[in-house]
Amino acid sequence: KKGCGKTSLARVICNELGGELIEKMAGEILEVEQVVEIVNQINSSKSEIPVLFLDELHSISPRIAELFYPIIEEFKINDKYVKPFVMIGGTTLRSVLLKKVAPMLDRMISVELENYTEEDLVNIIKQYHKNLFPERDIAENNYKIIAQNAKFTPRIAIALLESNIVEPDI
Repeated sequence: KKGCGKTSLARVICNELGGELIEKMAGEILEVEQVVEIVNQINSSKSEIPVLFLDELHSISPRIAELFYPIIEEFKINDKYVKPFVMIGGTTLRSVLLKKVAPMLDRMISVELENYTEEDLVNIIKQYHKNLFPERDIAENNYKIIAQNAKFTPRIAIALLESNIVEPDI
């Protein structure tokens, strides 16, 4: 689901581990050399447990996914050591991932994030408003209207709130 916090969750996990976040778009990893560069980033990380976040994991090619299997399972690539790390994959299309690279999913713990509720969004935008625009008033009912039109996505709710504050006649 778009906007449900995949990247934010990866950042929170990384922060809790005290690790360095290495963030990549899976579909942009096209060559073996790019996988080697990622391994080099992991190995040269100053943090004890780096976190690799592959966003849009469903867009990874089967050939590239296969290169990651021994890295994930054995912390090795071509019999060379890879520093232990945490890998997080984000996807909005789990079914595509299952069809393309099911073995990758077998090597991971799968967590499905739920949509934000209207109440969640109201709380998020109220807090955002209070922290960033405390001097600007907004009608209480507008929070609910914004939440109902935000497609369950905090990013959209915040943009709508900012539009309401910047252009109050909307």
